[in-house]
Amino acid sequence: YRRLPVVKDDELVGLISVPDILGAIIEGNDKFQEMQIKDFVRRRIMSVWEKTPLPLAYMIMDMAGQNALVVLNQGGGVSGLISVSDFIRLSEETVENNVSATFSGTENAVDWGWTSKDFLVVTKKLLKLPDIPVENIVTKNIISVTEVTTVAECVRVLRKNDIDQAPVLSATGNLVGMIEDRDLLGLAIEYL
Repeated sequence: YRRLPVVKDDELVGLISVPDILGAIIEGNDKFQEMQIKDFVRRRIMSVWEKTPLPLAYMIMDMAGQNALVVLNQGGGVSGLISVSDFIRLSEETVENNVSATFSGTENAVDWGWTSKDFLVVTKKLLKLPDIPVENIVTKNIISVTEVTTVAECVRVLRKNDIDQAPVLSATGNLVGMIEDRDLLGLAIEYL
């Protein structure tokens, strides 16, 4: 879960997120004021072309086990980012019913037999994505950090912008990976 409820005297008083926990651990620790994120960046980047249909982009992200995809334009440049929350926001709930019937009773038709029909109805709710290209919904104003950003500054950026991950750029501005708050949480716990 990305957020946990905070309850006081049986009343909900707020939510706490991974970046909130990180802020409490990291911001007061001098070690994290100097430590750079370059060693904690996920270098494997999943990307899709901006003309990719939204349902296909979701399948790619899901099969890759990622929480976000970098969206590339025709020239191979970064045109934006799409995350799990974008897919959820655009999903439409549909209901699918599957009915199967079985007969029980006598096998031969007779005038005196009991025959019954059993039905099994399976209902499932599905999330359906619109069949539009990714470019129509991509987040274009990307909040990014660089490899030399300190851990403490990275946490501040994530908290300030209420995001759980950010693209990481090299000194020359090229995309080199992604950093997620949970990567930093693992680091913070390791140094506690």
